[in-house]
Amino acid sequence: MLFIDSPEQHVRQPVEADQAHECRAVFQALSVSRSKLELQKMPAEILDAIIKLVGAESARRLCSLCRAFRQISFPYIHTSRKLTILRIPNLHSLDWHLMRSNEIIKHLTIARQKFMENMMFITRPDVILRIRRLELATANDVCYRGLLKLAQVRDVDTVFSVYCRPVVQGINNLLAGARHLTTLCFTRIEISSAIVAVMADMPALYTLEILYCDYKLPSADGDSDKVPSVRNLTLRGKPNERTLHPLAFLPNVLVLVLAGEPLYSPICLPSDSFRECYNPFSTLERIIIQFPEHDETLRIYDWMCDAIRKFDGLRLTHFKALMQSPLDYLDTEKFVFALQFAPLRTLVLDGLWHIPEDLFIELADCPQLEQLTLTYAHYNDTSRAATVWPEPMSQYAEWLAYLPALRDFAWNYLVDPLARSGTREYWNEVGYPVVPDGRLPDLRFRDWSVLARIFVAYCPDLHSLEFLSERTAILAFTMGPGRDVDGRVTVVSHDLPWNGSKRQEEMNPNDDVVNTKNAWVVGLDE
Repeated sequence: MLFIDSPEQHVRQPVEADQAHECRAVFQALSVSRSKLELQKMPAEILDAIIKLVGAESARRLCSLCRAFRQISFPYIHTSRKLTILRIPNLHSLDWHLMRSNEIIKHLTIARQKFMENMMFITRPDVILRIRRLELATANDVCYRGLLKLAQVRDVDTVFSVYCRPVVQGINNLLAGARHLTTLCFTRIEISSAIVAVMADMPALYTLEILYCDYKLPSADGDSDKVPSVRNLTLRGKPNERTLHPLAFLPNVLVLVLAGEPLYSPICLPSDSFRECYNPFSTLERIIIQFPEHDETLRIYDWMCDAIRKFDGLRLTHFKALMQSPLDYLDTEKFVFALQFAPLRTLVLDGLWHIPEDLFIELADCPQLEQLTLTYAHYNDTSRAATVWPEPMSQYAEWLAYLPALRDFAWNYLVDPLARSGTREYWNEVGYPVVPDGRLPDLRFRDWSVLARIFVAYCPDLHSLEFLSERTAILAFTMGPGRDVDGRVTVVSHDLPWNGSKRQEEMNPNDDVVNTKNAWVVGLDE
C-alpha cells in the first residue's frame, strides 16, 4: 500500500497499489500548484510506482508540472500512441459539392502534411523505442476517391497515388522502427506484404486488432511472411470473406474475436479452400463470435468439425457466441456437440430461442465446464434484457445439476415480472388473491437469497449465481463454502455497486482486446 501525505489535512491518504483509478482520483483532486507541493515530497521510487499505475495520460499531465517531474515521467508518456490521418468531412455536405478540385487537393495536402509531422515526432529514437501500444487509423480511401470524383478531377488514381505514397511509406518506416510493440491496431489501413514483413520482425507483438482493413491473399505459388508472435487477434470488417484473410499470416493465434455488427456488418467466413489451409480452430484456445449471419453459424460448425477430424479434437477452453437473431435448438446442439471434443471450461451462449433439458444433458459431456452463461431471447428479439423464461426457476436448477464441475452460472431470468408489467395485469390472473383495500403488492422486495438456496439444493458445489440484464448483473450471490449456525450453506447477496460484476468480465467479456479489458487475453508467457 502506498500513502500520499497531505500537510494541510495532516492525514495519510491510502492508495491501493492494485487500483490505478484511485491514484488518478488523487491527481485530479489536487490543483497544479498543490500537486507540485505534494509530489515534490515523495521519494522517486513511489512516484515511479504511481506513474506506472495511472497510465500514459496522467503521466503526460505530471510531465508538464516541472523539469524534475518530466524526467521522472518521460519513460511513460510515450508508451501508448495513436496516429490518425485527418478525416474528411461528410461527402453529402453542400459545401463540399461546391468546392473546386484544387481546393480538395489542397485539403488532402494539408492532411498529408499534418500526418507526416506527427510521423516525424513519433519516429524520434527517444519516442519510438518507448512505444508499446500503437494505433494507426485513416479515413476510408474510397471516401477520398469519391471526393476527387465529386470535384471532377480527371486523373483520380494519379492524384491519389501522389497523396498516398508518402503516407504509406511513412507507415512502413514507423513500423520498422517500432520493433518493441506489444499491441498494434489498424483501422482502414491497407495491409501490404511490406507491413506483414515488418510485423514478422516484432518478437513481442502479441495483440493485433484489424478493423475494416484490406489484405490481399498471396497467389497460390507465392509465399508470404508469417507473424508467429501474435496470440490475440480481433477482426472486424465489411460483410465479406476478406475480413478473415489476415489469418493467413497469423499461424499461432490463441484468442480470436470475430466482431461483427448486427444488420450492417455481420460475420462472413471465407471459402472452403481457405479453411483447408488456414483453419484457426487448429490452434485456438479462446474465441468470441459476435453477430454471425444465420447461415454462417452452420459454417462455423463445419470449420470446428474439420479441425476435429484433422487434429483429433479442439483446444478450446473458452467459447462465446453472441447471436444476431435467436438461435434454435438444432443449431445450438451442433455447437455443443463440437465443443464436447474440447477441454471446455467457460461457455457463453448469448441469444438462445429454445433451452430444453436436452441442452443440459449434452453439456454434461463437457466434464471440465466450470462457468456457464445463458441468455434466452424470444423469436426475432435482439435484446438481451432480463426476460421471462419458459419454465419455472426450480426446473432449471434441477437441470443444472447435470453439470458436475459447474462453479459459476449466469442467466437473464426475470426475477420480478410483476414490477415490469402493468400495475393491474396480475389481478386478472385466475386464482390471484383479491386485495380488499386496493393496496398493491410490495414491488420493492429485494431479499432474493432464497433463490440462491434453490440452486444450492440441486448444485451443492455452485459458487456464484447472477441474474443478468444485458451483461449487467442485477442480482448476484455467492454461496459457501462455509455454513451458518443452523448448518445451512452461507449465501451472500451483493449490492448493486458490486454488480458491475467483475465475474461477468471474467466469464462473459466484451470484444475489447486492444485495451486489455478482455479477461480472455493471453500474454507471451502463456
